[in-house]
Formats: sequence, structure tokens, C-alpha cells
Amino acid sequence: MAEGNKYSDSDTTTQHRRYLADIEMVVPEFDPVHGTITIEKWIDKVEEYAILYEWDDVAIQHFALTKLAGVARLWRDSLPREERTWLQWVPLLKANFPSTNEDILRIKLDAQNFTRKTGQNMIEYFYQKLSKCNRAEMSDNEIIQWIVRGIGNDRYRDYLGPLSNYKKPADLLPHLMSANDYIERDKEKSTQKLNENSAWKQTRTTGTSDTKKTSLICFRCRVTGHTSRECTKKPTVTYFRCSKPGHKSYECRSKPNVNDKTSSSVPQVPSSTNESGKQRSVFQLSNGTASQNKYFKTAIINGERVRAYIDMGAACIAMRKSEADRLKINYDDTTREEFVGYGFGRCLYFQVEFNNMVVQQPG
Repeated sequence: MAEGNKYSDSDTTTQHRRYLADIEMVVPEFDPVHGTITIEKWIDKVEEYAILYEWDDVAIQHFALTKLAGVARLWRDSLPREERTWLQWVPLLKANFPSTNEDILRIKLDAQNFTRKTGQNMIEYFYQKLSKCNRAEMSDNEIIQWIVRGIGNDRYRDYLGPLSNYKKPADLLPHLMSANDYIERDKEKSTQKLNENSAWKQTRTTGTSDTKKTSLICFRCRVTGHTSRECTKKPTVTYFRCSKPGHKSYECRSKPNVNDKTSSSVPQVPSSTNESGKQRSVFQLSNGTASQNKYFKTAIINGERVRAYIDMGAACIAMRKSEADRLKINYDDTTREEFVGYGFGRCLYFQVEFNNMVVQQPG
């Protein structure tokens, strides 16, 4: 070859090998908008590989300019045609894509916010995090702290102990791998134990439910194995008046026995005559037997006599509004509360506190 040529004929194979290096794995891309590297760091990285692979000026321009991405590529394609050396490209690139504080902050935040993905290999995460921290120009102590923080698991921090014991990020990697193996084994044991407990509880629950089911007795048909709610046998209804099963009270065709002293009484008042002299019969309606009258007593409320009904199970004293007005009892009709009685009947009431109340004692 001519004098001054960089390579000799014997180095042709080596020359091609150096020129044909996989640039995808060597020179990083430069994207001013979405990239994670400044123009100065990118140029330094290109020149570092140029020295390592012994690239000449043409090779540097080829491998470097093809890695411009995004708006940087649009800018390069828009330039007028002109022969330039790499030394002329460097100031041109720095002038058009100057690094700002925002770029530096963005790169640093990108490194800090990068975390380990679920199931990601620990070695892969370590070097990805390390690469981003190096681009952010962090110190070794900062890199170690952010690598551990990015794992997102306090158990690793407990296993590693004080981070001040590690001087370089490379010192941290073996301990991270050991911690990862220990935690994964412990996780597998916990999962296996949990599955065993779940299977045991399921078996125990199934056996208990079967035993409990066989001990059930239906109160309708008196057969074991189910409850009255699950019973398929039609319930038997017996009417208290005719004592015959198979129908309900409103379907009963039997007439009530008026001679039955236990039934509701409808006593007949002695006959009377009207103005025309004709005799007439009058029936008195009653809702109970004469024995119930013993619960009616005379009570004195605020000096006035009233007829009261003694209810042993009542929680309060109740009276009608008309009776309260007759007794001239003062109450606040603006404050009302709801009272629930038999059959969930509801009515509004006013609260009144009596100064004096006396119930007549039996003579």
C-alpha cells in the first residue's frame, strides 16, 4: 500500500473487523428529547470507542452520525451538503444541542426513578441501574444507595447491612446476588407452606360440613340431613278453631262456637224496647274477657283522675294527645320522635316528664 496509509496489506482482515464492529452494541444513540445522555458525554463516548477500535476520521463520522436519533437526525438531514471532518462536527453538534441544567436534572431523575421490574434478573437490573447512574455522574456512594433503593424491598437492605461497608458498586453485586438467592428460597418455602395450610383447611372444612350436615334434624318432618327451610314436605297448618289441618284461618268454613268460654266473648245485653214498643236485641262488642279488666286502674296525674291500663312489659307510659290536652299537660309539639308498636306499627310521640303520678292500689 502507498506510504502514509494507516494499515498494511497484512492487516486487511483486522481492519475490516474493526470497521465492521457491531455499532448497535458500541456507540449509543443520541436523542436530545428522549435520550439519557448529554451531547458532551456522547461525543466522549464516540471518541473513546474510536481510540479503542482504531477508527480513522471516515469511520468515526460513519459510526457516530448514524446514531443521531429523533430531532438530531432531522437536523443532520437538513444541513446543506458540505465535506466536514469529525473535528468540525464536534463544535457544530455542541452549538446546536447545548446541555442545560434541565437535561442534567432529567438524566439524574431518570437514574433515580429506575426500579427493578417484577421477576427481573438481579444482574440485569444491577448493570442497567449502574449505567444510568454513571450517565448522571453520581459518586460511588450515591450509586450504591440508589441501586439498593431501586430494588424496592426492605429485606435486601436488612440482609446487606450498613451500605457504608461497600466502597465500590462492584463490591455490592456479590452480596446482592446472595441476598436474592436467600429471599427467593424463603419466598418459595412460605408459598409452599401457605398452599399446604390452605389445602388442610379446605379438607377440614369439607369434612366438618359433611359431619354437621348429617347431624341436622328438620323440625318439620323430623328427618336428619336438612333444615326446615330446605324441607320439601308441605307444612301442615292446623286452625285453632276447628283443630283440623290442611287450611288457614281465613279458609276455615267452621262456625265459631259461641258456647266456648275460651273464645272471644260477644255478650248479649238484656233486651230493651224502643219508642214504638217493639223489643230489640243489642250486642256488646268486647275485645277480651272480664279477667282482663283487672289491669284497668285509676291513676292520678298532676292531681287529675284518669283511667289507666297496666302493661307489665311496657317501657314507657303512653297517652293520647287529646287526654294530655284535657289534663292540661305542657309538651313541646315541635320535637317529635317515632314509636314502634305491635306489628311494627309506627306513630309520632312527644316526650313528657310528669311531676307527680299515683296509681290506685287494689283494695
